[in-house]
Amino acid sequence: MRLQQQIDESTLRAALQDCREFQRLEDHGYQEQLRLRHSHLRRYLPAFLKLPFQAEPGTQLLLRAIQIARQLDEAGERALPEDAPTDFIPAAWRNSYKQPDGRVDKRLWDIALALSLRDALRSGDLFLPESRHHVSFANLIYHEQRWRQERTAAYEQLSLFQETDAVVAHLCREFDQTAHSVEQGMSNNLFASVRNGRLKLHGRDALEVTPQVATLRRLIEASLARVRIEDLLREVDSYCHFTREFRPLGGYKARSESVYPSLLAAVIAHGTNLGIAAMGQSAPGVTVDMLQSQAYAQCLPASHPAARAKP
Repeated sequence: MRLQQQIDESTLRAALQDCREFQRLEDHGYQEQLRLRHSHLRRYLPAFLKLPFQAEPGTQLLLRAIQIARQLDEAGERALPEDAPTDFIPAAWRNSYKQPDGRVDKRLWDIALALSLRDALRSGDLFLPESRHHVSFANLIYHEQRWRQERTAAYEQLSLFQETDAVVAHLCREFDQTAHSVEQGMSNNLFASVRNGRLKLHGRDALEVTPQVATLRRLIEASLARVRIEDLLREVDSYCHFTREFRPLGGYKARSESVYPSLLAAVIAHGTNLGIAAMGQSAPGVTVDMLQSQAYAQCLPASHPAARAKP
């Protein structure tokens, strides 16, 4: 009752709608942005999937997904079969990759497949036999017959022992010599000592700062002008115009056209992990409501993790 006496019903309903919109963006905003970019991905994904991929053991699931995608492209179908693999879909998408009828969203499935292919090619789990860059890990290993021919020369060139026992004996000697040297010099070590069989550190192993260096450091610090972080961001923005890359999320309409101060405040809040609540209390002229309704929902790019961070 007190709330209704202080705030009219229309304002309460507007606030409730805003909360629902923020929750929708929190849960599905990133995926919605990916869906909007699916048409761009489809320009080259079918041709890319026709490459003769091969997989290392344990990655055959991606090959099966690739085969399903090829079959759907050839048949001109959009619906995925019920047994289509979904294990490669990121866990963060689990709540939104299905449509209301329970079927997997083909657009998100395609995007998740493309991301998984990228990662598998980088790791070598997926490879192209004729590629010079994306090759199987086995291609980087000496062939057994070639290794037998070049083994002796390789060991001599690297000054390594060819027999296992000799390697172990050499490592043991090195360890004993190093341990003995450390023990002999421990009494003169200013940074560490051994007490009750445990190593104790006394200080940082750093160069001593002389009085002259300390005086020069204070002089330099006193000569440097203090710069506020928001002024620094404005200066950087005047050079590279990075704020132009912050665009409204799809379907969101800004309340105000003057969002630049709120945008800088939101960037600082997320970039320093200060949070928009603390930023709204410390930044003059910027409130938490402004950060939520303008900078948070309107200006952070959907591809940025901060766009999905909880306020």
